Amino acid sequence: MEEDMFLKQIYTFVFSSLMIAIFTLSVSGALANTAQKGPIVAGTIAANGSVAVSMTDHPDHMLLFFDPSSGKGLRRVPTGQIGQQTAIALSPDGKLVACGTNMYGGANHELVILDVSNGKPLHQMRLHKPQMEYLNLSVLDLQFSPDSSQLLVTTNEEMVFVFDPVSGKQLRYFQVRVGSHSGTSAAWLPDGKRILLGSSSGAALVDTTTGKILKKYSNLARAEILDISADGRYAVASNRSDIAVFDVVSGKVLSTLKNVNLVTDVVIAANAPLVACTDVSHKFVTLYNAKTGAQLKRVEVPENFLNIPGWTNLKIGGLSIDNQTRFLVVNSPALPYIIPLGGKK
Repeated sequence: MEEDMFLKQIYTFVFSSLMIAIFTLSVSGALANTAQKGPIVAGTIAANGSVAVSMTDHPDHMLLFFDPSSGKGLRRVPTGQIGQQTAIALSPDGKLVACGTNMYGGANHELVILDVSNGKPLHQMRLHKPQMEYLNLSVLDLQFSPDSSQLLVTTNEEMVFVFDPVSGKQLRYFQVRVGSHSGTSAAWLPDGKRILLGSSSGAALVDTTTGKILKKYSNLARAEILDISADGRYAVASNRSDIAVFDVVSGKVLSTLKNVNLVTDVVIAANAPLVACTDVSHKFVTLYNAKTGAQLKRVEVPENFLNIPGWTNLKIGGLSIDNQTRFLVVNSPALPYIIPLGGKK
């Protein structure tokens, strides 16, 4: 019965949405009127698909807010940071956005939390372990918990921090190593107590209240990039070459996706019918059937979304997808590229 339901979701999603209704929108209005000086390096979308935001790097360090349903730009806000922008997260309720950097020292803050409604910064924080202020940390990944009450920050030196994003209070920190490396990417489980933590040494299930590893996924040798379905049942991990879709509880690999180039980012749809990835060709997004591993479509991002005058060798700054599987946002260097997926409102 469960298998039939899963296949029904696949067929409905693929044939009614992807194969018939894929089209693209350019981001217009406020964004198109004032081109940024630096390339888009990351982005995210609210769980309900109400708002999306892309982040640019040096020299302007901006957040570009837009409506993914219309492509209309809403506002441009400076992050107030310097150096390389490394990560961004939008709270599931769409109220807060966090951005991180690997530039430390001086007056710079590695972590900034802003109010989405007006773009004003609420908190600017330095990251350090108490009594180890000399330890310079770089933000590797940012993830809000499903109820928006916690912000997880993974860094180098195997340090993981959990903040209350409203008050800015650091709730706890712990040091966890996946294999022999720091965790580079993370994803919350629905209970808001556990995370998947991925690294170049594999993946692990971690209790964020204790910092203890609950389960190691020994069949995933490398998992530098990972994402989890909204129900917490399925996850996808990439070793930069192959992509594995696996069951979070059992660890069983359901399918292995082959990509023609090295993978740079990967996301999985809320009920897991779809996996999407970008690669080092810098201009393609590939869509797969998560259950069978079959390639559904390979989308080429138009040149005007990719190129910025004066810049070379730019790459797509990641993918983001909402929980209703309505939009796949491609954070291409010049402008976000939106692929409507036909999910329910």
